[in-house]
Amino acid sequence: MISLGTTFSEAWDILRRNVFALVVIGGLVFVPLDLLTALIDDERGWGDFAWGNVALYTIVWALGASLAYAAAITAIAVEPEGATEEARTPFAALRDAARRWPTVLAVTVAASIGVLLGVVLLVVPGIVLATWWLVAYQPALVERLGWRASLGRSRELVRGHFWQVIVVALVAYGGLLLTDYATFRIAEAALPDFVGAWAGGVVADTFGMAVWAALTTAAYWQLRSADGPSLQES
Repeated sequence: MISLGTTFSEAWDILRRNVFALVVIGGLVFVPLDLLTALIDDERGWGDFAWGNVALYTIVWALGASLAYAAAITAIAVEPEGATEEARTPFAALRDAARRWPTVLAVTVAASIGVLLGVVLLVVPGIVLATWWLVAYQPALVERLGWRASLGRSRELVRGHFWQVIVVALVAYGGLLLTDYATFRIAEAALPDFVGAWAGGVVADTFGMAVWAALTTAAYWQLRSADGPSLQES
């Protein structure tokens, strides 16, 4: 069984050691991305609900955020426990993530559709799929697997550790929503609507990306250690 205490402790250590790289990656991606999304929806989906704006905002944000998340993982997902591999620089991480972006996008689309259908149908299947696929990006980036193999590898790693991983997932998802909402409301109160959406978005997305990548990567290394060698590249 993986240890939740160790997972959260290692996630914090990852954040502490890589804060510069994560902030730079977030700035490079989210400054232009959140400018564009603020033009689409300056309320980030927290205000008047309009299907067209929310759908366009979600698509554009997901495209950019998947690149930032992949780059964050690429920067921090080095072997733990004193390995000789060194963390990549922000620009090298973005370059490497861009090379794997088609696979990352395929993982994002497949997982999003699967989880959404599961939630719409019976709710519980969506929660199960979101938990199974929580660490699907890491196999795509670290083990260089294809998108189907990455989803399968994530499920294989989570097997036997479902309840521990679902706690990590709840902390990650809940933390993202709360951070986004709180940052949006603070920025909205302090700055004009458009500027507030832009500035608040950059802060919330950079912080959320960093925490998400650290939590899932810490969980990934523990799961790999518990479950043995990886799959071969497909």
